[in-house]
Amino acid sequence: MKFRTLEHRLEGNAIRRVKRAARCIKVLNGTVDNWPTVDRVEVNSMSLSRAAMVVSGLLIASMSLAGQGDKEMDAATARQKIIDLNKMWGKARVAFDKDTFEKTLAPDFYAEIDGKKQSRKDFIEEILRQNPDLKFLRFDVNVLTVHKNGDHWDAVIAEKLEAEGKGRDGKQHHLYSYWITRDGWKQQADNNWQALYTIAAGYENWLDKKPPIVGWDA
Repeated sequence: MKFRTLEHRLEGNAIRRVKRAARCIKVLNGTVDNWPTVDRVEVNSMSLSRAAMVVSGLLIASMSLAGQGDKEMDAATARQKIIDLNKMWGKARVAFDKDTFEKTLAPDFYAEIDGKKQSRKDFIEEILRQNPDLKFLRFDVNVLTVHKNGDHWDAVIAEKLEAEGKGRDGKQHHLYSYWITRDGWKQQADNNWQALYTIAAGYENWLDKKPPIVGWDA
């Protein structure tokens, strides 16, 4: 709230200064002749070119301040869209939904894990591979950060995965996995969003022990 108040004050001051400088130009051009004496003194000390520069500079500053709300709104809209896309993706992962994989991943999509790139085809084949002794229970995503990167959006996310099944020892086990990735998302010409890439920043796995991650069950 404090930042918004300051922004409004700055924007208001900028607009008032723009109007004042504009009036200066009118006086210098002879289009206004009834200003108070104190304003005439100020106007006479300001050259036409300088007044024009002031107006130009303040207009740019005012437009920049006014544009901050639009940028925030755009980012908020993109964040919500990416949250919704990840909810859909999480359900598809648990269901091994190939149609959703094909629809969601862009033609030139790639995955990068431990510095090694994986093609779209190889990635889809890998996430479709099912272990008959293992049941996929959970694939939840928390969107941490979202920012514009050229023609698309970058999102840093946290993935929580859980599965259970019989191990090589013949016993039942519960598996946990936590991933941090940077994903690229783009709204295509048909208005559908697709993933351009996913790059793993880090991950860790646990067996029969809940991860020491705050809010794991949330």
